[in-house]
Amino acid sequence: MIIHNNEIAQKLDEMGDLLAIKGANKYRIRAYKNAARSIRSQGRRIDEMIDSGEDLTQLDSVGKDLASKIKEIVSTGELSDLKKLKNQLPSTLLNLLDLEGLGPKRVKRLYDVLEIETQDDLKKAADNEKIREVKGFGKKTENNIREQLLDNNEKDRRFRIDKVEELIEPFRAYLQNIDTVSDLVIAGSYRRRKETVGDIDFLVIATDSKNMIEAFTKYEEVKKVISKGNTKSSVMLKTELQVDLRVVEKRSKAPALLYFTGSKKHNIKLRKLGIDKGYKINEYGVFKDDKRIKCETEEDIYKLLNLEYIEPELRENRGEIKAAKRNKLPDLIENKDIKGDLQMHTKHSDGSSSIKEMVEKAIEIGYEYIAITDHSSYIGVTNGLSDSEIPSYLDELKRVDEEYSEINVLSGIEVDVLEDGKLDLTDESLKRMDVVIFSIHSHFNLEEKKQTDRILTAMDNKYVNIFAHPTGRMINKREGYKYDIEKVVQHAASSNIIMEINGSPSRLDLDDINSKMASDNHVSLVINTDAHSPKELSFMKYGISQARRGWVQADEVINTLNFTDVIKKFKR
Repeated sequence: MIIHNNEIAQKLDEMGDLLAIKGANKYRIRAYKNAARSIRSQGRRIDEMIDSGEDLTQLDSVGKDLASKIKEIVSTGELSDLKKLKNQLPSTLLNLLDLEGLGPKRVKRLYDVLEIETQDDLKKAADNEKIREVKGFGKKTENNIREQLLDNNEKDRRFRIDKVEELIEPFRAYLQNIDTVSDLVIAGSYRRRKETVGDIDFLVIATDSKNMIEAFTKYEEVKKVISKGNTKSSVMLKTELQVDLRVVEKRSKAPALLYFTGSKKHNIKLRKLGIDKGYKINEYGVFKDDKRIKCETEEDIYKLLNLEYIEPELRENRGEIKAAKRNKLPDLIENKDIKGDLQMHTKHSDGSSSIKEMVEKAIEIGYEYIAITDHSSYIGVTNGLSDSEIPSYLDELKRVDEEYSEINVLSGIEVDVLEDGKLDLTDESLKRMDVVIFSIHSHFNLEEKKQTDRILTAMDNKYVNIFAHPTGRMINKREGYKYDIEKVVQHAASSNIIMEINGSPSRLDLDDINSKMASDNHVSLVINTDAHSPKELSFMKYGISQARRGWVQADEVINTLNFTDVIKKFKR
């Protein structure tokens, strides 16, 4: 039985959430949450580490007690302590935490007062205007809950790209090891690097189609075989992710890859362009007067249509074909362009590792510089820094910077924006930093003008540099807060504020659309990981993908600059 890291982390998260709902000690809750984050950030599978006899207490935030619980999850698929908690509190309460504005204390109050256990219970209470009567709630909160529940019902089930990656890359490796397979690619929205994926499309060239289909359906993570034919099959994995496989001829690989990569709107435009030139383009090939035109690569097909090659991330029918006709496609940013990471967190706030551990991982990656940007203290859950703690924090950063000659360690802070647009730390503290990031972690439901004015006020503080995760959305959990983003983008351009593309796969914020808007308005961008552990520095690849989808070029991103030039960007 395979136990993925995300499955282990989910059970630890559930423990932390149920303990929080129950009102347990905050340090105990934080221990489970930190361990879950640590497990998710590991590059290796935890079950394999256990099988090889490795000591789990060597992992960040995992002590002896938690190590034994992780082993229990891996060996049994369950956690007895979690079962006990679920006997004391309905496990469905966890689903309520997905809604914006419902933290553990509020969920517990709704449970105690209105006996709400599920989202259906919550909807009935909101429809009957019962929630507004509970202490600490009101009409506005009730309406917000109702709107979120309506939005959730209308959304298709989609999976975050990092979670899909964890499931699909082992599946890919399994299929590639089959003797008859000569080539295998993944198409669809996964190849276009969309932030969420609905299903997976495997395209395979194999000498024995029947054997290929049989092996595909026998994969140990398959829960259900939906269909099984001679050259194609569909299965449902245990996680409810649908995976489709098609065995294609070698001569059809390029047109099949183009077709199944999508997007649908992009393909329709291509087919129409082909028809105008006398070609028929489908998943089987490119034809003229029923004669097959040899196209060994996607590049060959685009060239046949007098188009520049269009990278998969751009194939969304957002003007890429028009640009390709004029040879005006952007030279998209690549992983190799990045020289540093300018947002990460340590044990000085809600990170799981020390400053040195983050620095050493950055050196291993090959970065020229990083910024340590722990939180300010306004949001209690981040365990952030107050003005009085800033001097000792800066002293430690300076010592570490002097100790490691291979890299430049910038002092930074992620400071909260208060409701009125003022910042959580004094200017005296902020001006001592090399880089100041400001972000919104509270008061998401302000009316649009007030939220816009709040952000503009924060931007006008002369010590701030970067607007972090600028819409505040959490993928598959909450929408971003509402404000006039066009006005904010224009203000950022005129006041030299840098806007972030946050690479954390739970955020990917700015998204692709807003990244392009910022780029079009000549706003400087930065791609950061928002890492809370050394392993999470690998989130840079997700930020790069999001930037590429937004047509972003390397020269528009400040952390492609060398250290001397990036420092100049912080002088407003």
